[in-house]
Amino acid sequence: MNSQRPAHVATVVHTGPDPRRSMLYASTGVVVSVVLGMMVSMLMGSLALAATLIGCAIWRAKADRATRAAGIAVRSRGVDIFLYAATGIAIAILALTVPYQG
Repeated sequence: MNSQRPAHVATVVHTGPDPRRSMLYASTGVVVSVVLGMMVSMLMGSLALAATLIGCAIWRAKADRATRAAGIAVRSRGVDIFLYAATGIAIAILALTVPYQG
């Protein structure tokens, strides 16, 4: 019988990004994207959204567990990273290549 008790969750050393900050980062990025899209230009809003998605991909890759990426961890790590990065890159490419007449 093991006489040692497992470490309490509150005493475990936190490694990786703060889980609350990941959701704050994603939410702030979306709000900034909308404000830039409405006030400055659609190009700037689109690029801000692309940067937010690529940032979420990096955050998800850096987080050691899904609980360290609260709000942005939806599927498995590999799928999340691929979908965030691919969507961010696709939005950036479309924003830079599709002509806008406004």
